[in-house]
Amino acid sequence: MTLENPSYSPSGWMWNGGVVGSMEGCVDDNFTPVISGVKIVDPKVESDSFQMWWGGITGWATKSVVIENSAVTGADINLPKAMAGGIVGEAPGPADIKNCFFEGSIVGAMVGGICSEFRHGKMSDCYVDAELACTKSCGGLIANTEIACQCFHSLQFGQVYLWRWRQRSALDVGQGH
Repeated sequence: MTLENPSYSPSGWMWNGGVVGSMEGCVDDNFTPVISGVKIVDPKVESDSFQMWWGGITGWATKSVVIENSAVTGADINLPKAMAGGIVGEAPGPADIKNCFFEGSIVGAMVGGICSEFRHGKMSDCYVDAELACTKSCGGLIANTEIACQCFHSLQFGQVYLWRWRQRSALDVGQGH
C-alpha cells in the first residue's frame, strides 16, 4: 500500500499515526497484528498539541506488534510540543520493528528517527536519513528507552543504520522548518 502526499493535523492527547493511531496485540491469545509493505510518500504533519505521540506508520505499538518492510519518505513533520518517531511514536512493547526506513525532517519535543520511545522489543535492519530537532531529547534511531522498572527492560538490536542524521538546535524548534 502506498499513500502519497497525505496531510495530517492531529490534536489532543493520544496516539496518532500515518496509517494506524494505536496497535495492540494480545500476547495471551497469540494474536500478532502485522503492518507490512506500507510506503508513505511526502507526508506533511503539523500540530501545536502536546501530550501526543506521532508515528509515521503508527502512534502506539505494543503487545507483540510487528511493523516490517515499510517506509516513510520525504516527510515534513512539525510537532514542536509532541513526541514523534519516523515509524512509531511509542512502543512500550514488546514490538518488533524490522526492515523499515525513514527519510525527512521531524521537529518535536522528543524525536527519534525510527521511534520516539522504544522500551521493549526488537529493532533490526532499519535505516534513517533525517534532520531532527527537539526540545527534550533526540536520537537518530530512538529518543528514549527509559522505563520505571528495569525488570521488564529488554531491547534487542540487529543491524540498524544512520545514513545521515543532522540534529538542529533546540532554538530552531517552534520556528518551523
